[in-house]
Amino acid sequence: MSALVGTWNFHSQDNLDGYMKAVGVPDEMRAVAKESKPLLEITQDAADHFMIRTTVGDKVKEYKFVIGQAFDHVSLAGQPMKSVVNLVGEKMVETQTLGDRNIVIERSVEKDKLVSRMTVNDVTACVTFVKA
Repeated sequence: MSALVGTWNFHSQDNLDGYMKAVGVPDEMRAVAKESKPLLEITQDAADHFMIRTTVGDKVKEYKFVIGQAFDHVSLAGQPMKSVVNLVGEKMVETQTLGDRNIVIERSVEKDKLVSRMTVNDVTACVTFVKA
């Protein structure tokens, strides 16, 4: 999993607005997200202790977790959610529960890019990052 650890700059996205609509992100936050280039930071404190920090415009979402253990946190839009992160091969797979929606985020390094595939219901978005 050490390939995922680091600071990653936004490179490209596909269907991010559709995904954000499906998740319930307010219009004003979607507009900011369209104009911004998110920064993703992943750190590892111990074998199974991680932190993910996402910065979008002036919004920062940071959460610490232990692989395989459920935890509570808040979305960028301020919504309470529950998550669990597991390692599946070389992928970090996060399953989130946000109200009645289940969201799956798969993060993996493909070639020299971090690829984050986010799925809610039948809507999938892909955001690609390059190492900072």
